[in-house]
Amino acid sequence: MIELSAAELRRLLDGVGHDRRDRRRSDSPVIELSAAELRRLLDGVGHDLADFLALASDRVRRHLPDHAEPVVGALARVLAVPASGSTRQAS
Repeated sequence: MIELSAAELRRLLDGVGHDRRDRRRSDSPVIELSAAELRRLLDGVGHDLADFLALASDRVRRHLPDHAEPVVGALARVLAVPASGSTRQAS
């Protein structure tokens, strides 16, 4: 689960896809979501990234067994997903 404070969420949303000039324009794109809906969508992204990491880890362990742990660790860091508990051992 991804957790953001209200202040972090405001900072994130203030900078998404717009520079300061865009916010003054009435034709700038707007996406309206409730905080609950945004959290649900972000949780879905987190689950998708964890699933991707699990699949990629299986493939890395099969094809690069001598380098699997550093590669999986690097993927986990880049994706900001915990490597432990989110990956499966290849059978």
